[in-house]
Amino acid sequence: MKEIRICANENCENPVGSGRSDKKFCSDECRSEQNNIDKKKKKVAGAPDPRVEPYIEAVQQELLKNRHILATCCPGWDTTKTIKLSKLKDMNFNLRYFTSETEKSDSGTIYRFCFEYGYMFLPNDKICIVHRPELLNYPPLNGIV
Repeated sequence: MKEIRICANENCENPVGSGRSDKKFCSDECRSEQNNIDKKKKKVAGAPDPRVEPYIEAVQQELLKNRHILATCCPGWDTTKTIKLSKLKDMNFNLRYFTSETEKSDSGTIYRFCFEYGYMFLPNDKICIVHRPELLNYPPLNGIV
């Protein structure tokens, strides 16, 4: 007597029927449904908290916005510029978000960087912006920033 195989879709109990010996599903619809179920399970297992990915995207957007503001204030490829802190704030620069922080060993000055653009606080509510493309480890693209 031949063994009756049951559909591999967890929501189906129909027999698989005739066809290839390695056939697992009774229909294309059942195969597609089970594949969608498996994808959802993998997605849930990979991200334990559904709020994590939107948070990461929001932080990334803030970092890119900060970089754009610094690039606007300090045009050119390898330059330094001093501006008032209020100008950055007027452009919605968010001081909470930066990609790295570096302390110069000789002076103790702390630079905060948004990718290749850095800034340090100066007296009288001013900021010195520096552009250090070597931090990105790639050559300039025809001077385009």
